[in-house]
Amino acid sequence: MPEIKRSIMAAKLGLSVLLIPFAVAMMLVLSGCGEYGHIPLAGKKNTAEQTDTVQVTLQWNNVPNAVSYNVYWSRFPGVTKHNGHKIPEAANPIAITDLEPDTTYYFVVTVVDDTGESQASREMSFAGMGAAGVIDFKGLFEQPPPPSPTPAVTQEIAQPAKQAPAATQKEAQSSGNAQATLTWDNVPDAISYNIYWRNQPGVTKHNGKQIVNVKNPHTLKGLISGKTYYLVVTAVSKTGESSISEEISHTVE
Repeated sequence: MPEIKRSIMAAKLGLSVLLIPFAVAMMLVLSGCGEYGHIPLAGKKNTAEQTDTVQVTLQWNNVPNAVSYNVYWSRFPGVTKHNGHKIPEAANPIAITDLEPDTTYYFVVTVVDDTGESQASREMSFAGMGAAGVIDFKGLFEQPPPPSPTPAVTQEIAQPAKQAPAATQKEAQSSGNAQATLTWDNVPDAISYNIYWRNQPGVTKHNGKQIVNVKNPHTLKGLISGKTYYLVVTAVSKTGESSISEEISHTVE
């Protein structure tokens, strides 16, 4: 009988030794399920359906004293630290995988340092077109350059050096030989200016006739007597074309 008891104890001891490594292995498998940079597809059913996906790589200028970075994403604009899905301790750059094609994703990045987590960066988006894309935040907290200021336009009627006889002047104007000079306040950093005009009010960049690359002041030629001209001006700089100025009008007498 004593020998039988020892064999049973040995069997129990062997079972407990086997159970401990198995439990540790289960813990390791469960702790390894997280995959940073991976966004699960909505409605994904099996591995065979995961082939039609796209990815985007996020990158930015490293921030001094940063310990790590967090990425927050959403399928809706206005993503914040509170409503976005979090990817903690994100590498720079980080590849975000398993994105749905033809779906727009919105991203912000935060910086973690010894004082805590920063505010969210400006929001960037990716439309999911093509197999892969890149979003470069550059400076995370840089503000986009301001639009070029709009020039303030004034109007001057050009006076000829010698006044022509009334009949001769009227005949010249009616045939399209009248002139008017347009002036405005110079805009800092402006490279050139564009003028848009038409013979009806409400002139814009889209419905007006464009006179490109003009200087200040600019003489309008070929104006017709009796016609009213409506004009706006835009400034062109390295950042692009500004919005239009206030509209002014001039009626040729």
